Amino acid sequence: MGVVISNNRQNLVSPLIIILPITSIKKGDKIYSFEVETFLSNQSGKILIDQITTTDKVKRVGKFVGKLDEKMLVRIERAIFYVLAISTEALAEELEARKKKIIV
Repeated sequence: MGVVISNNRQNLVSPLIIILPITSIKKGDKIYSFEVETFLSNQSGKILIDQITTTDKVKRVGKFVGKLDEKMLVRIERAIFYVLAISTEALAEELEARKKKIIV
């Protein structure tokens, strides 16, 4: 099981999707800063942010389980920023610069 993080536009045209694998956890297992705890399909698990991977969507994708809520998406996004050392300040500056380019 995994969380698809590639964008919908890419998912439509590419044979590959980008995913974050999910593994099950037992009571007492540690959750690290590069993992996000989740509860899907009546099972506790953790999303392995540090194991971002691509996979063939035709051969490897199973059934759709569901959508994650906004809080979970924010937690995943923050963990991705942490793992990839993405500066939110630099990202905000880039987005602001793009807005100015579009408006002018």
